[in-house]
Parts: sequence; structure tokens; C-alpha cells
Amino acid sequence: MSYKKVDLNHVAIVEAFRSHAGVSVFSTAKLGNGVPDLILGVDGLTIPVEVKVGKKKLNALQVSWHRKWTGTPVVIIRSDKEAHQLIGKLRNYR
Repeated sequence: MSYKKVDLNHVAIVEAFRSHAGVSVFSTAKLGNGVPDLILGVDGLTIPVEVKVGKKKLNALQVSWHRKWTGTPVVIIRSDKEAHQLIGKLRNYR
């Protein structure tokens, strides 16, 4: 099993998500093996979130996991600003 380190922006992104009422976040970052870093709950939706720093790309395990996943598509978030924007988009969409 491949364990990974948490990205430097992980905590800030989790805090950004949690600052929104009705949003729940569960960190799965330590699972590794391509599993997304976060599971996000927003207004009845469950969204897997991959945290990336800067322009870093998905590794081979992540690409494979994302391709095999048949649920809600994985969202890649690179900053707390993007986290806030995602919540806004999800809430405006519904």
C-alpha cells in the first residue's frame, strides 16, 4: 500500500470548506493508492476532492483511480479560494 504525505495547502483547503455552513469534510489523504484526499459533503452531494499544490499533476495511481471511479467526478482543488468557489458554484447550481 502506498501512503502519501499531506500537501502543504491541505489544512487551508479543509478549513475553507468547513467555514461554510452545512458542509462536511473527511480527510482520506493518508490512504494513498490514488484515493482522493478529501470526501466533501454539500447539500446532499458527496464529492471526492483531490488536493494539489500549484501546477502539480496527478500521479499514475491517481489517474487510474479517477478513471475507475463511477460516482460523482473527482474535483481538483489547488487553493482555499478554489474551495470557496466550488461551494458557491454547487450552491448556485442547485
